[in-house]
Amino acid sequence: MEVKWTKRALQNLTSVLDYIARDKPLAAAKFGSGARKKIAILQEHPHIGRTSDVPGVRELLIHENYIVVYRVRGDKLEILRFRHARRKPLTAG
Repeated sequence: MEVKWTKRALQNLTSVLDYIARDKPLAAAKFGSGARKKIAILQEHPHIGRTSDVPGVRELLIHENYIVVYRVRGDKLEILRFRHARRKPLTAG
């Protein structure tokens, strides 16, 4: 399954990695590697994430503090957002 990241999701991830790297570059690299591994699992099992309030959108906790928001469209996995678990989730409407 092909993975497509929205511009917003890539910006979200980049911001998180930049923030972590300011004080702990090795931790940022480890975090990025772990996120890539979770996305690879998601590619193979796209429905493992919980459903969200938005129809067709799912969420997967990929780290104790971070969630990837995505949807499956045909043979594509679209990463919509990458957010902190305490931030307000997406909602319908």
